[in-house]
Amino acid sequence: MKILSKKDYLEVKMASLLADYDLKTISDLYQPIIGYKAMSVYLTLVNEATNQKVSPIITHEELFVRMQINASEFMEARRNLEAIGLLKSYLNQDGDPKVYYYEVYAPKTPKSFLENALFFGMLIKTLGEAKAKKLKSLYNLSLPANKGNDVSTSFVEVFAPDYNDEAFRIALESKDQLLTHQTMKITSEFEYEKFFSSLKEISQITSTAFTRKDMKEIERLSTLYGLTEENAAQVVAGIYDAHQVKGKHLNYEKLDEAMRNETSYALLTHRRKKDKVLISGKTDLAQKVNLMEETAPAKYLSILQNGAKVAPSDLALLHDISLNYGLENSVINALVDYVLSMNDNVLSRPYVEKVAASLARQGVSSAYEAMEYLRSIAAKQRNPRNAKKTTTKLSIKESVKEEEEEEALSWDEIVGEANKKEDKEDEFDPYGED
Repeated sequence: MKILSKKDYLEVKMASLLADYDLKTISDLYQPIIGYKAMSVYLTLVNEATNQKVSPIITHEELFVRMQINASEFMEARRNLEAIGLLKSYLNQDGDPKVYYYEVYAPKTPKSFLENALFFGMLIKTLGEAKAKKLKSLYNLSLPANKGNDVSTSFVEVFAPDYNDEAFRIALESKDQLLTHQTMKITSEFEYEKFFSSLKEISQITSTAFTRKDMKEIERLSTLYGLTEENAAQVVAGIYDAHQVKGKHLNYEKLDEAMRNETSYALLTHRRKKDKVLISGKTDLAQKVNLMEETAPAKYLSILQNGAKVAPSDLALLHDISLNYGLENSVINALVDYVLSMNDNVLSRPYVEKVAASLARQGVSSAYEAMEYLRSIAAKQRNPRNAKKTTTKLSIKESVKEEEEEEALSWDEIVGEANKKEDKEDEFDPYGED
């Protein structure tokens, strides 16, 4: 993740045509998931794409002033829009200041949105089942049971086109790229080709063995439990009953149970997570944070143990906190690092679960956020009377949220001054005394 400066320029292009009903779709179906700020940013960028026909480029600061938001609010809204497929962001770092290019996409049609297990599932999670289904009923198609015979006039009957006419030859040769009602594919959507490819590698089951209902159920459960296509193929191959007729090969109850059981293991290595928050700099601390972001928890714990095999009880604990608290892998790594530092290299289950619950309530989603939060907790435990006055040596958010500058800072700059105060060359301890 790059830290955005208000001095950075932006240019907006429409990747799709937008109709009036698209805005209603965003308001009804997308807004409960992404929030009103993200919706406001989306509408502003749509408007900006029109404005830039006159003034092709502006700074982010101009956008922030117009919307009365700050850089952090904009970035959170932008991430939500990117995640749900309404926006793509590109960064050109050749010059200084940098230039961001934003492509705005149309929303899915209501039918496509509501038939998608991932999207409709998020709507249910946000609004509750009753309200989500009530909203869905607004888009039900009502047609008369008996429509009679189709007596509509055809195009050819009215216009009688002569295909030898020069106009049709020109039309056929036209290859211009035009705007369409284009939606963006969400990377976390279930990919059937990848699923069948994985299934073929581990079994002799072909795509023709499944009904459409089977595939919808496989897709629904995979997206619900966050499994990759490879994980799903492993599960399906394990419960597939070749002795049954088509439509009966899969027992949906067994499929549900097997995918739930697979989740506790899959989340540790295949979690579909947000962008990694990598830190620039060559300090030991910067490298440690990046290692947390890029390593699965089981592997990270093994590294902390000098490559020793992780005990089954510790592995089970990692599985449980991943499944029960929904923490990102990088946050789990920071949690493990903190507990081992504070608890004499012992992973106490009650202690780990207590800290995991705190991180979940705090909404922490990256290693550096977790380290900053946990260090503040450690400072309060050391000196509860001065907890409110305590400042941390590793206060990243405060360092990068300077309203005047908001420039990208490296970890060398953030912790440089603190390291200069150390008389010895010991490794920087993010949880130690100030």
